[in-house]
Amino acid sequence: AEGRFSDLEAPFRMKDGSLRTGLVSGAFIQVGGETCLLSVTRDITERKEAEAAIRYNEDKFTRAFHASPDAINLTRLSDGTYFEVSEGFERISGWSREEAVGRTALELNIWVDPEDRERAVALIREHGEYTGLEIAFRRKDGRIITGQMSGKVMEVSGVLCLLSVTRDITDRKLAESTLRATEQRLRTVLANTEAVIYQLDPEGRFMLSEGLGLTHLGLVPGQVVGRNALDLYQGDLETVRQIQAALAGKGSRLIARTGGRLFDNFLTPVLDEQGRVESVIGIATDVTERQQVEEALRAERG
Repeated sequence: AEGRFSDLEAPFRMKDGSLRTGLVSGAFIQVGGETCLLSVTRDITERKEAEAAIRYNEDKFTRAFHASPDAINLTRLSDGTYFEVSEGFERISGWSREEAVGRTALELNIWVDPEDRERAVALIREHGEYTGLEIAFRRKDGRIITGQMSGKVMEVSGVLCLLSVTRDITDRKLAESTLRATEQRLRTVLANTEAVIYQLDPEGRFMLSEGLGLTHLGLVPGQVVGRNALDLYQGDLETVRQIQAALAGKGSRLIARTGGRLFDNFLTPVLDEQGRVESVIGIATDVTERQQVEEALRAERG
């Protein structure tokens, strides 16, 4: 109304020089024939500081929310409706914020297996959170990716919601699968080679022991893994010296008798970036029969 004002925010300087924020309301009144201003000021300094802190924290949260390379989204727990999605979600899923908010992952056909969401929700209802779930997702363009999900239940404006973070681990899973296949192929080759292929750690312990040649020593693949080669062959001094030299960084080739058989043994140290011995690779071929044939031929000629 005319002659009145209310809820004006204004800074005030206190006697000690500090500044406070006041909420001022006032009205003009007549006192003894004179027009006077009656004002009421409420100190709202703490409230303003609290509001500023909330805005600051909200701004930090928003920046972090959208700066993360992971897909972060807030959904209604009851039906999975998207309330908010991050820029990472847009990049990983291919769906824009405008396309996603107000709809569910089921409507967007994101879940390759819809039961995966039920599994995640069941964990949330039982434990309040879940971590490290590996789940297949479908992008907007139809490509299938693998995501590693973590989620936690929270309340937003009285509504139970699920805050979830999903990291795209498709490339990592592909690399792991490729590595497993490569290792399997390598083990197949090693297991079927006539030689003995082995690897020692810097202390001389077997890390690998493969190859058909192990049968000549009365061993099976992997039988000596964990045992120390220096102890195992302590009775074969030439072999022990060769192993000690390899552990010191010197590669060599030696034909020596081991376990009653004659082996042509190659040892190659593997060095790390600092030049320290990381392991020793050994290839030993049983040449007993070959040596016997050669000796027989020399005897005939002699």
